[in-house]
Amino acid sequence: MFQKRLLVCFVSLVLLAGLALASDGPTYLPPGQPDLIRLLPPPPSAVQSVAEINELLTLQHSRTQDQAAFAREDAERSPLRFADVLGAGFRKDALPLTLTLFKHVLKDSNTVLDAAKKHWDRPRPFKLSESLRPCLDRPVSASYPSGHSTYGHLAAILLSWAVPEKAPELFARGDLFARQRLVGGVHYPSDVEAGKLCAVAIAQVMSQNPRFREEFAKARIEIRTALGLP
Repeated sequence: MFQKRLLVCFVSLVLLAGLALASDGPTYLPPGQPDLIRLLPPPPSAVQSVAEINELLTLQHSRTQDQAAFAREDAERSPLRFADVLGAGFRKDALPLTLTLFKHVLKDSNTVLDAAKKHWDRPRPFKLSESLRPCLDRPVSASYPSGHSTYGHLAAILLSWAVPEKAPELFARGDLFARQRLVGGVHYPSDVEAGKLCAVAIAQVMSQNPRFREEFAKARIEIRTALGLP
């Protein structure tokens, strides 16, 4: 049911993609865009969330120490977490323009996500179930939608624009990055699903911004040079 509602919202998103956007400011998004409160369905009810918590408990019971450690490593919202897909050349000292671009992307996405989180104010799953024992730091922000899921999927989208040769692997890594929030016990599955839609929305709006296009073009060259690609 929730996935069907996400599909309906995705259709609405496509219709909004024709908005004429431009920004002379230090961001890639105009104020209030994309409007995630309009695009996303409300989160599942507390009763419906019980099934989601049971899913998290199942993950918790099967979670290994290595999986917990990997989830903690992926708590860092950085494009460098995708180096395991792109290779050793994808490293900090070779990517100053890319890291600056992603710094702006993170700031912008946080702005629109914060508005959505405050609107729905969904309590984190560990607040509804004392049986949940997160292996990650317990966020103080609301749960829906997931910021880490949004970032992971958004990073995968942007990096796939730069390195389309690795698109399937990048999208799989974005899914894994998002899933760490479930392994860690700090998000519901529906939070993570909504984050994927948020990423698509943000990427579409950013792609229409002249400053983003200019800075992304430079970052793309930097990435491909660092990876030894033409």
